[in-house]
Amino acid sequence: RETREQPVQVEELPVLEEGNPFYLREELEILADSPRPAGSEGEKRAVRYIRQLLQDYGYDVSLQRFTYQTAAGADKVTGTNVVAVRQTDDPASDILIVGAHHDTSSDSPGAGGRAAGVAILLETARLLSRMPSDTQLRFISFSGYVDEQAGCQQYVDSLTEQERQRVIGAVLLDDLACSLDNGIVLGTEDGRKTLLGDSLRDAGRELLR
Repeated sequence: RETREQPVQVEELPVLEEGNPFYLREELEILADSPRPAGSEGEKRAVRYIRQLLQDYGYDVSLQRFTYQTAAGADKVTGTNVVAVRQTDDPASDILIVGAHHDTSSDSPGAGGRAAGVAILLETARLLSRMPSDTQLRFISFSGYVDEQAGCQQYVDSLTEQERQRVIGAVLLDDLACSLDNGIVLGTEDGRKTLLGDSLRDAGRELLR
């Protein structure tokens, strides 16, 4: 990098290591061992596993428990979001959210959708855990997906107005082992571009040539 005044020497940028297929397979097998409906023993096991890995990677991890009425009108269910945060030195720094859903319906282990997304979230958290960043990273594994994304709604409702203003984007990792359509939304619903969308588009073009 050079300025008009003089060349500026900068340290070599760190290179992100490649994802580890062994970790991904292990996480997928553990998570997809059984169905994980919100509030079930299966979800509780998944939450403990996700929480432990994120703590091992050095994140500040908390559990966000919430109770909601299911869409079918059955008894109320208590779900649990797992929230992992890597703080920055600046308390007013930008926030980037990376999320996935760990819960499933009662008759499916959700390997292709939910478990695959959580496995990618965990591996992404591991890869970025030691990368320098001036952006606060938040990795969130949500509950309540099958009930109109109740966990996502609960988390958004819990954000302060100041936090909402700091959020520059959210990447949701779902249905990674299947394709529902060929469209990828990189802007807002009204067609406006976003910084995150432009960055993802440019990175994809570079990677895929």
